[in-house]
Amino acid sequence: MDDPRKLKNELEVAARVAGSLTDIKAAQEVERYMREMEAKLRFPPRPSADVVI
Repeated sequence: MDDPRKLKNELEVAARVAGSLTDIKAAQEVERYMREMEAKLRFPPRPSADVVI
């Protein structure tokens, strides 16, 4: 049987890696959202024909 301390350490490392992957995924989602918002600001939707200016 593995040493419980070694197993605990491996679990902690795995949890940190999983957390890092979650952080990376979240950062990618935020980056994608920011790019979408930037594109909307740069190229606003065209006004419809019934809008009076």
